[in-house]
Amino acid sequence: GPSSSGAAFEDWISSITGKRQLELGAPQPNTGAGATAPQLQLPVHEGGASHDDGSLDSVPLETFDDAADFEVHTPEEWLDICKGDNIKPTACVLHYVSHEWSMLPCWVHDYDASASRYVVELEDGSKKRVKRLALRFNAEDPANFALRVETCRAKKAHCELQQNFINFIKSQDDTIVSPMRREQKENFIRQCLHRSHVDEARNYIGTIRGLILEIEQTYVLSMKFSKVKGELIECNGTPQARILQDSPYAPLLGSFLPRPVPQRGLVVCEPAEQSVAELIDQLLKQPTL
Repeated sequence: GPSSSGAAFEDWISSITGKRQLELGAPQPNTGAGATAPQLQLPVHEGGASHDDGSLDSVPLETFDDAADFEVHTPEEWLDICKGDNIKPTACVLHYVSHEWSMLPCWVHDYDASASRYVVELEDGSKKRVKRLALRFNAEDPANFALRVETCRAKKAHCELQQNFINFIKSQDDTIVSPMRREQKENFIRQCLHRSHVDEARNYIGTIRGLILEIEQTYVLSMKFSKVKGELIECNGTPQARILQDSPYAPLLGSFLPRPVPQRGLVVCEPAEQSVAELIDQLLKQPTL
């Protein structure tokens, strides 16, 4: 691209808008016979993705909870159910004791709607405020509660894997892809200036510079993604494409495979809106020139 200095960038914009024709003099990558092709950094599968900076440890598990699929009562209804028995514990709460997390019996006293937390009391008299996924009521199905928690954990793990994959793509060396051609950037700027009816491009140098930077970054990321898919999907782009199962990102790549060929190569068509007889009858009733 053009020099990052303000004057050179303005000259470049001026040349694009037809005011002056200047040579950009941008350095081009070495693509000669002696150039060494950069290598893609493949992930190492050691029980998970190698780029773990996509961790969502700070994101609460409740973020991934879909109460509509599992919840059977409102907080107010749960409180009414628990008030019916003040002698025996009415629920079990997740509590850290003896260096491990355990589900301990408790009584549920109240619900704080502003914080989405239940107020519970353990058998030793201590009280705590907990979220729904840390509280299993005695009156609910234990299997349904366990499935609810496991579903949230699976969703969170999938999101972490997606973020790790994005970080893995970004970590690839920029030199594995060709830089965005000057003609492409110039064409984009011309189209933007034409559609936005800008008369004096020099008044928008900062905005144009930011747009070009964002476009280049998106372009480089998409090209890296294409390179990564080519390495992780064998025969990518062909009907024989298959995922390399030793990749930690294999669960994310299924959507990029071609759809299976229908049985006997037949394509299922939508039912016709009209029969042939109805269509002919309609045409006969229409006036002709």
